[in-house]
Amino acid sequence: MSSRQTEFSVTNVCDTPKPLVSVLVVTYNQEDTLGRTIDSLLAQDLEEPWEILICDDASTDGTARVARRYADAHPDRIRLIVRDRNLGVQGNYFDGVRRCRADLIADCAGDDFWCDPTKLRRQLELMREHPEVSLVHTGWSYLRPDGTTSLHTQAPEYSAPITPGRKILQALVSRERAVLIHLCTALYRKSPVIEALDRFPELMLNPSFLVEDLQIMAFEAAAGDIAYIPDDTLRYSVGHDSISTPKSMNKEFDFAFATFLLREALARHFSLPDRAMKPYRRTMLPFIASRAFRGGSTERMSRLHMELHRLGLRAPLKTRLYSMLLKLKNLKSR
Repeated sequence: MSSRQTEFSVTNVCDTPKPLVSVLVVTYNQEDTLGRTIDSLLAQDLEEPWEILICDDASTDGTARVARRYADAHPDRIRLIVRDRNLGVQGNYFDGVRRCRADLIADCAGDDFWCDPTKLRRQLELMREHPEVSLVHTGWSYLRPDGTTSLHTQAPEYSAPITPGRKILQALVSRERAVLIHLCTALYRKSPVIEALDRFPELMLNPSFLVEDLQIMAFEAAAGDIAYIPDDTLRYSVGHDSISTPKSMNKEFDFAFATFLLREALARHFSLPDRAMKPYRRTMLPFIASRAFRGGSTERMSRLHMELHRLGLRAPLKTRLYSMLLKLKNLKSR
C-alpha cells in the first residue's frame, strides 16, 4: 500500500499463537529513552506467550530507528507500527489498543520504564484468580532528570488488594485523590475499552480532552473491581515538558481545562452525584483561572466561563476574581 492508502506500516507481524498479554508502547520523539523502556519490558519473566506492540506517532527524530532495531532483533516478541502522519496521543494509543492481539493489555510510555521483572507475571496470576477484576495496578516512583527517585504514596483507603470498581470510579472522576492509578503500571482487560470506543467515541476520542488514560481507567472501574499490588514496578519520568506537566501558564491552562471538561463529561456519563464533584470544582476552577490570568490570556478565560455556562455551573468566587483581575490588567496595559 502507498502512504496515501494507509497511516502506518507494520513490521514483524508474529506468526506465534495469540498472546495472553500485549504490552503497548506509544512513543513520539523519545529517541533517547525508548531503548531503556524496551529493555525493561524484555526483562519480564513471564513464560506465557506475550507481545510488545510499539506505535511510533510519526516521530521527527530517530525514535523509529531505535524501535526498528529492537523489532528486528526480537521478531518473535516485538511488533512495530510507524505512522506516516501524526495521530496525536489519543489516536495513536487507541489505534494501538485495537491492534493488540491479546485480551489483556499493559502499557509503558516511551520515556518511562518498568523496574520489576515479575510485574506482568504477578498481575496475570492475580487476574486469573479473580475474574471479577478488570484492572490491576501497582506502586510506582517518580524519576527526576538527575536520576533521583521518590515513591508515590497511595491513599490508604484505596490500597486494599481489591476495591469495588464503583468506589474507584467516583474517586477517579472527582479527583478525590491526585493519582489513584498510574496506567503505565496497570494490566487491564481489552474488552471494556473496545466497547467504550465503539459505543462512546465522543468520550474516548474527543481531541479536546487531550488524554486517554482517565477514560480507560473510568470504563475499567465501571466494568469490574480494581486490584492493587503495592510493590514499586515503574519509574515515571518527571521534570520535563510534556502534555501532563507543561512549563508554560497557557499550556497548564490547556491541560487542566481539558481534563476538567473530561471529568465533567465522565461524571454525567456515569451519573455520579453532583456533590461528589463539588470539592474538585472548588479547587480546580480557581487554579484553571489563575493559569489564564498569569498567562494573560483573555481568550482562555472567556472559554472557561463559556463552558461553565454551558454546563450550568457557577464559577467559584476565586475564579471570578481572577477574571476581574485579568480585565483590570488588560485595561492598565492599554
